[in-house]
Amino acid sequence: MRKPNLIKSSRYLAVYLQKRQAVAREGKLPSLEELERDYMNYVLEITNNDPVATAEILDVSPAHMFRRMKKIDVWI
Repeated sequence: MRKPNLIKSSRYLAVYLQKRQAVAREGKLPSLEELERDYMNYVLEITNNDPVATAEILDVSPAHMFRRMKKIDVWI
């Protein structure tokens, strides 16, 4: 696996977390699975639903990406 681009993935995470703060301010904290699903969907949206590019940003193998997508019910 290639070395991850931590600056790129950190930037995506920062933007994502800013968007989630509005929900947290309302007093409803999401579960870890909800956060994972939302963030994965967010990165998929940025990569135009390219699971290989998403896996690269998330620093996981494409096979792991597909397993997680199936487990947490993310479909493209």
